[in-house]
Amino acid sequence: MTRPLLIGEAPARTTPPGWPPFYGRQRSAKRLWEMGLRVTRSSASGVGNVDAVNLIDEYPGPRWPAARARDVGRDLLFGTPTLTQPQVWSRTHVLLVGRNVADAFGALTSWDWFEWFKFRDDRQTEFAIVPHPSGLNRWWNEPKNAARARAFFEKLIGRSRDAA
Repeated sequence: MTRPLLIGEAPARTTPPGWPPFYGRQRSAKRLWEMGLRVTRSSASGVGNVDAVNLIDEYPGPRWPAARARDVGRDLLFGTPTLTQPQVWSRTHVLLVGRNVADAFGALTSWDWFEWFKFRDDRQTEFAIVPHPSGLNRWWNEPKNAARARAFFEKLIGRSRDAA
C-alpha cells in the first residue's frame, strides 16, 4: 500500500528536531487528526495512514523563503534527483498543504482546493492542494468547508486502503 504524502512548508520554531511534519494532535496537525489523517512518525513503521515531508527541513525564520521553496519545488518536479524526490514520485497521491507549498510547485494559480491534477503525464502521481490546517487559516471556520475537506480526506484514505 502506498500511503498518501503530505508536503508541508517547514517546521515551526518550536518543533522538536527530527519531528515529522503534521505529526500528533497539536498545532496544525490537530485539524488533520480531526479529519482522520494520521501522520506516521516513520514511513517504515507502517503505523498511520499518511506520510509527510516539508519543503524546507529547518525553521526558515519569521519570513517564508519563497524563492528557496520554489527552487526545491522545481527540483522535485523537474530537476536532478534529490533525497525526497523518490518519496514524491513513488506515491499515487500527494497533497500540497497550503498556498505557500502550492506556489512553490507553480500550482497556485492553476488549481482549486481538493482538485486532483498531474504535473507530468509520464507519472501516475496525482496532486491536490489543500488549505493549510493552521488555526490561523479562517477557511476552516466555515462548517461547509470542513465538511468538504472531511469528505475529500475520507475518500483519499479509502483509496489508499483499497490499493493495499
